[in-house]
Amino acid sequence: MLERKMALVWKILFHFTGLLIAVTCQVAEEDRGLVVSLLPDHVSEIVTFPGRVDNFVNSKDTSDDKSGHRFLYFFGRTDVLSMACDPWNHSMYVLDGLSQSLYKMHHFNIWMNDTERNVTLIHKGVSHSATSQIAFDWLSRNIYWTDDYYNWIGVQPVDTEDKTMYKIIMHDGLWSPLALSLDPIKGYLFVAEHGANTVIERADLAGENRKTIITSVSKVPDIVVDTEEERIYWIDIGRNALETAKYDGTDRRLVRRSTNIYIMMSGLTLYKDVVCLTKFQENEVLCLDKRSGSVVWSTTFATQQPWSVEVYDKDLQKRVPHECEKKGCSQFCANTPSGAKCLCKEGQELDRDGKSCKVSHTLYGKRLLVANGTDLCMLDIRVITGHESDARCFLSWKHNITHLAVDANRNKIYFTDDVSRRIQKHDIVLNVTSIIATTSSESGLVYDWVNDDVYWSEADSGKVKVTTTADNVRQEATIFWGLDRPTYLTINPHNSSLYWISNKNGQYSIEGGSFDGMKRWRIAEKATLQSPSGLFYDYSYKKLFFIDKGELKSILPDGSSLLALNSVGSDSKVVVYKDYALVTNIKNSVRTLNIHTKAMQGSLNLTNVQKILDIAVFDKSIQLTEKSPCMVNNGGCEHICTVDTGKKKCRCGFGYTLKSDGLNCSSIPIMEDFALTVDYTHGILYQVSLNNAEVTAVDLPPPNYPMSAAYDAKRHRVYWTDFQRYQILESTIWGKNKTVVFNTGSYIPGSIQVDSSTGNIYYAATTFDFMKGVTSHIAVVRPKSEQNKVVISQLEVVKTIALHPQKGWLYWIDKGGAQYTAYIGRGAMDGDSRSFFVSSNLFSPTGLTVDYQGDKLYWSDSYMNTINYIGLDGTNRGELTHDPRADIMHIAIFGSHLYYTAVNRQFITKVNKETGAISSWMSETPEFGRLETLDIYPGDPMPVNEKCAVNNGLCSTFCLPTPFGRTCACEEGVLLEKDGRTCKGVKKCNQTVPNGGFDVECSGYLGTTCKYHCSQGYIPAMANQELHCSYNGDWGVRMEKLCEPYGPARADFSTESRELDRAALGGILGAVIFVLLAAIVVIILVLYKRRSGMFAHAKFVNAPNVQLNPSNAEKIDEKELSNGKDHGNGTLNGTMGTSNPVYEYKTDTNNSNSSHHVYTTLDIQKM
Repeated sequence: MLERKMALVWKILFHFTGLLIAVTCQVAEEDRGLVVSLLPDHVSEIVTFPGRVDNFVNSKDTSDDKSGHRFLYFFGRTDVLSMACDPWNHSMYVLDGLSQSLYKMHHFNIWMNDTERNVTLIHKGVSHSATSQIAFDWLSRNIYWTDDYYNWIGVQPVDTEDKTMYKIIMHDGLWSPLALSLDPIKGYLFVAEHGANTVIERADLAGENRKTIITSVSKVPDIVVDTEEERIYWIDIGRNALETAKYDGTDRRLVRRSTNIYIMMSGLTLYKDVVCLTKFQENEVLCLDKRSGSVVWSTTFATQQPWSVEVYDKDLQKRVPHECEKKGCSQFCANTPSGAKCLCKEGQELDRDGKSCKVSHTLYGKRLLVANGTDLCMLDIRVITGHESDARCFLSWKHNITHLAVDANRNKIYFTDDVSRRIQKHDIVLNVTSIIATTSSESGLVYDWVNDDVYWSEADSGKVKVTTTADNVRQEATIFWGLDRPTYLTINPHNSSLYWISNKNGQYSIEGGSFDGMKRWRIAEKATLQSPSGLFYDYSYKKLFFIDKGELKSILPDGSSLLALNSVGSDSKVVVYKDYALVTNIKNSVRTLNIHTKAMQGSLNLTNVQKILDIAVFDKSIQLTEKSPCMVNNGGCEHICTVDTGKKKCRCGFGYTLKSDGLNCSSIPIMEDFALTVDYTHGILYQVSLNNAEVTAVDLPPPNYPMSAAYDAKRHRVYWTDFQRYQILESTIWGKNKTVVFNTGSYIPGSIQVDSSTGNIYYAATTFDFMKGVTSHIAVVRPKSEQNKVVISQLEVVKTIALHPQKGWLYWIDKGGAQYTAYIGRGAMDGDSRSFFVSSNLFSPTGLTVDYQGDKLYWSDSYMNTINYIGLDGTNRGELTHDPRADIMHIAIFGSHLYYTAVNRQFITKVNKETGAISSWMSETPEFGRLETLDIYPGDPMPVNEKCAVNNGLCSTFCLPTPFGRTCACEEGVLLEKDGRTCKGVKKCNQTVPNGGFDVECSGYLGTTCKYHCSQGYIPAMANQELHCSYNGDWGVRMEKLCEPYGPARADFSTESRELDRAALGGILGAVIFVLLAAIVVIILVLYKRRSGMFAHAKFVNAPNVQLNPSNAEKIDEKELSNGKDHGNGTLNGTMGTSNPVYEYKTDTNNSNSSHHVYTTLDIQKM
């Protein structure tokens, strides 16, 4: 009986145990999800969303089921800037910006409900930068981090308790490293480096074998790896994009681009087919399909900003055998593609066995040296960023140590004291001190780590001297003498230059000189200096730093770019390390200033330091004996200098090719059949061949900030608007002769079009006024004279304009605002007859173009992702094509096809304008940024306005096409004369031709071309008889040379020839008299016959109900152009007087009692 009961108990216990195991396995299986850090409004929080990320519901709902599990990271103010997951050990690593530390969260789960959860410090001394990142190697259990201000990448094991167990694995040529990601299985590290050129590099996990794999990037805050497909994904704030490429940088593709011009993204993570990112300005976390870019899940937060995002899931961290498991490293190990490699902490080196670490001294690896009275002490360099470090004093001297100089490569320190007048050398490894030179005094001391020499200055003697450092050979030399009390000597050994401060009776200057003493120059003097001190040259910034009257300043060695950084009070000594300036009052404190942000960081925690007399930094990485290939003058590269596996490589920007010299870049323009487009992201104009889709950049001298561009085929000029400098510019298609056409004042210039009739430029411009809000206008400018006239004002936000000079119409897209919704407007090119041309069913219209052959107007809508059309008569509205998720921007027409750019298309799309079918002609071009406007050459030629195309319509300044002819107009504020063509004060070219004259249609206005003729007995000196009136007011020729007499007169004639000439002359005169008599008779007969119809004609002219029609108006306008009669009075706005019969007709057809700006709306609601 007992046995049966025991069996039953075991059976129940077995089932219960099985159920418990099953529940535990289920819980373990479900311990996965998305983790988000929120920047604080008061304190930082971590929020988790349990579940498989790829199964999240596509919803923006933030109700309870999607509000997440919240965890208060710390009590007090914190900033969780980056996270890394360790789900196999139920841990999470976080980088806290405010405490400048890395922490480990133990007993972490996705519900954050483990009562044993706690947090421990693993590393302190990371710069407080919002862009620093951490990444975790789950195989070798190392954590990596980027430091934006120290400009390095560090690594350390996560399970060590040794606070000094870390190593800087990348620093040489590394400037502002931000994003960081690892593939521990392949042994790769990926980092985005933001130096002179932003690039993405790949290295191994030991920081070696660096290679640039991605260029044409802007600002990359985060990278994530897809270990399954061996791809990287990154977000780029400058390019507003999420992009991807293979590990070697090939097969680069755009996943998604924001429709906003600028959007702030910070965090990125990946789970299988889903990538998630944070948009902190919009308080949103967004998860996308990694291939299509479509949104699969999102959530928003009410007040806090999501910053970092990570997927917590064991599936992402596959455990595989690796070589570090059996390497046997004494400290820590990194897996690389070539095998495992042992690493040693800072200050130690790998021994010959490749496993052990050897110690040459007991000092810190990277350290801050302090002359503490008679003691020489050092602290861990991370004390700059809050690391707690005790001062280790390793040398006690008999006198106060006054000056320090460091040889970090050979572990030696040079110093002077206030009594002995000697320069001492101390060997840190051997702990031996020796004398290398005697002095009369010392006012500065520096070490040349390239040539192994020591220089010092003597204020009393006015000299700068040099000595070798070898113990067995002592050679001294005076480099400069007769100086004015030189002090604060500093050095740039790579440029063989010394710098110092001179003081001549209280008049200070900063001077420089060469190592050989042959050159000496002045950098700054009393005009910019008051009482400078603490001069220091920094090799990374290539600047001199100094303190002047309580302010820390910087200046270039050529004396330019003097900049005040911040107030430093009574401090008088400065040392620069990475992005930090250390300042001290030579008493008992050292403070730090961030050079990048110009903000004071506070005072260093200097335990046991009582009397600071001098400071110096001991770090091999800032004393490179050879120049970094790209460090000086960009390595000689015109565009991009990269270091691949230790060698310099020059690269060119997209659209350029590297010249045979391997340094410079060039681009050869496409002369026929091309599309001209604006890359807004990179500030570049590109040409794309319509034949083979080849891309070349217009080689413009930087900087450029184009918004819109147009190509004037007739004049072979490129015009574009610059949204940063508020300018319209021009150049040749080669990028040569870049000049400013017009400065638009307080208005930002946007869309631009060239009137083919005159070469005048129409442009849209927008400004913001606190009283009026955002307002726009459309204006016209003459490229050569910079004369400008606003033709349409009081618009809201004009996006795009289009012209039809032949018909005299101007079209524009106004996105609307407070007064109107979006509409397409139409008006005469002189600003008259404004109307709403299309005003219904518009959502976000962006692009606009005229089909001159098909008499249609096309427009794009980025919200609906459609291209639509309407007849120029306002009928036959329809949709041409639909491109989902494209965010179509701008359009252009050539022949039977329409071309367009789109936010989410890395190419120009070609579509049949009859069928709407998209043609495949251009592959994805990942180097493109956001493409804006588009112009096609030759395109469909813009039909000219016949009136304006000939001699500027006889207008002195502007000839503006209209539906009924043309209007003459003047620049802003200038009156039009009574003749309706001439502006007051306008210049003309001299119209007197000696022995000849100009043809009657010659106006002589600036910029016009005229023909001339010669009097009898003279012949034209110019074959085409054409002259151009330049904007300087002259014809460019000597007028007296235009007409030349016939060849030299013969000196004598025979009598016979004279008699023959007289006979011929008599015959000619008789014939002429006969013709004149016959003509008089014919005229008398004609006048007699017309007399009978005179009164009837007069009656018709005076009839009050007879109106002009357009055909009559055209005839009258032609008559006016031919005989140049006066019309009406001048008008203040510079348009022709209304007594001109053509404009009486226009006014009557609108409303003779209203102003010119009359709005009408075409009835197209049902189209």
